[in-house]
Amino acid sequence: MDKIINIIPVLLIVVPLGLAFLVPLLGLFSKKIVKWVPVAGFLFNLIVALIILPNVLKHPINVKIAGFSPPFGINLVAGPVGMLFTILIALTGLLVAIYALKYINKGAEKNYHILYLLLLTGATGVVLTGDIFNLFVFFEILCISSYALVAYFGDRAGIESAVKYLIQGSIGSSLLLIGIALFYGQFGTLNMADLARQIVSSSDPSVFVPMVLMVTGLGVEAAIFPLNAWLPDAHSSAPSSISAILSGIAIEVGLYAVVRVLFTICHVSNFLMFFVFLGVITLLIGEMSAFKQNNIKRMLAYSSIGQIGLIVFAFSISSQ
Repeated sequence: MDKIINIIPVLLIVVPLGLAFLVPLLGLFSKKIVKWVPVAGFLFNLIVALIILPNVLKHPINVKIAGFSPPFGINLVAGPVGMLFTILIALTGLLVAIYALKYINKGAEKNYHILYLLLLTGATGVVLTGDIFNLFVFFEILCISSYALVAYFGDRAGIESAVKYLIQGSIGSSLLLIGIALFYGQFGTLNMADLARQIVSSSDPSVFVPMVLMVTGLGVEAAIFPLNAWLPDAHSSAPSSISAILSGIAIEVGLYAVVRVLFTICHVSNFLMFFVFLGVITLLIGEMSAFKQNNIKRMLAYSSIGQIGLIVFAFSISSQ
């Protein structure tokens, strides 16, 4: 039984990823079957995640990939918060996939479902990975899928928004990768737990530079001020189903990754007042901008930015 439970975090990533590659094959037989593939994938993830949640609440599941133990091997860590995020991703992904059964009825539908599965696979991987390099890999899967889905309809507004999102996201990804490289060069490990132990024991102030680079890179996807310029255009131009994922999943996963870097890896406590201030600014700018909008989707985008600010503010206050 324990062996089955230990393999479940791997299945939460492998199943939707495998279904994404299966979509083109199924599309040769029936377009109707393709529409139901994301529904089946995220229904599976939701049921499985709920089944193992009681076990995870008692004791986190740490899975070694390919038999190599951390810090040398790749590992997945299903902790209570990560598993709750996984359930949120699966539930939201399932509901949006059901909505898309009728909503997505034009364009390259196979491509939409492939990218949708990849986007949420990336989001699941970000919250479950136990090393910073695979954090980058899953983060890129999430972001690249998002860029393409924003431009899904192929109209001018969608393409312009996707390009703007791509440029800002690429800069963020580059900063993230540089930060990871600096951490690896300094400590010789990519495993989050091992990296956290070494940072605590070293008390080296030079960790500030890679930490800031990683947080800034992830902060673009989290839509934290002033890194949120891409979201209103992307949100208003994307298919409504993807707008829901951007606000309901993508930016929250980006924020969760920021929190993991700051508090799980770097154990930051000296900058909490800065994040209180940043949260308040993000909240005020987001909500005041939302009041000025005539387009409902742009209004919701700015409101999402405001809610991220509220989360940052609340988390920073509670951590003091």
